[in-house]
Amino acid sequence: MPAAYPDSFSDYLKLIGRYPLLTPSQEIELARQARRYIELRDADGKPSTPQERRQFKVGKRAFNKMVTSNLRLVVNIAKKFVSRSGQSLDVMDLIQEGALGLHRAVELFDETRGYKFSTYSYWWIRQAICRGIDTSDRMVRIPIHAIEKIHRLMKLREVYRREHPGEELSLSQAAEMMGLRQADLTLALERSIPVGSLDVVAQTRTGDGSALLDLVADEQPDDDESLASHVEKMDAIATALAFVEEDEAEIVSRYFGLNGEEETLASIGKSMGVSRERIRQKRDRAMRKIGRHLSPALR
Repeated sequence: MPAAYPDSFSDYLKLIGRYPLLTPSQEIELARQARRYIELRDADGKPSTPQERRQFKVGKRAFNKMVTSNLRLVVNIAKKFVSRSGQSLDVMDLIQEGALGLHRAVELFDETRGYKFSTYSYWWIRQAICRGIDTSDRMVRIPIHAIEKIHRLMKLREVYRREHPGEELSLSQAAEMMGLRQADLTLALERSIPVGSLDVVAQTRTGDGSALLDLVADEQPDDDESLASHVEKMDAIATALAFVEEDEAEIVSRYFGLNGEEETLASIGKSMGVSRERIRQKRDRAMRKIGRHLSPALR
């Protein structure tokens, strides 16, 4: 199994392998029964007569059988998108999106037109996968009609480059060719800009595979044990301040920011009407007193 496929993929293949493929005659009969089920399901009220209830049950089983018997087609289509650049969904997510398209195909399939169900459902499955990729790879969801405008623009630009080597199709020219206003096309392009991960930027610039989270300093204790130790030390310092003079306690509290922001010796001295040197002396004397009352583990 390729590395791109998760372990659950092989289990899923075994599961859907239990459902046999349908013959053309089975497809026609099951599609007819499924269409009757959809009619009764979408009608107002529940099936009332015994015949309608029986048709509902038979049709529901036919609907589910058409889905399960064609899941291998979904897998085959989804595998084509696994290694496509610019999309982050794994194969199981792609299969899930494709299964939604398969359900829609069963609902709309008309067996009287003479073509195979696999031919009809291929477009619905592929469209569902493409839309799933477009909507999931963006942090802000963009309406499908806007995404379709972008895809049309990309195709136009590609064709223009081939026909006019060295030239680029301007936005105004593209809007005119698409029959859209330039402002609408510009808005769609602005909304489609992918959102990059800050971790990816950090890894690219550092070159050592470091995530941004590992490069930003954490000013807070990083675990419960460190937080408890920090709180214990602060409580002990607050208790030790009782053993110093009142003015000394105020100086220590303001200098170390115990009650708010830290202050310089000069600003404390100015507010108390003494010199910076006098404040430093009182701070040092207070710290010696406090140190005698702190346990060695908290110093």
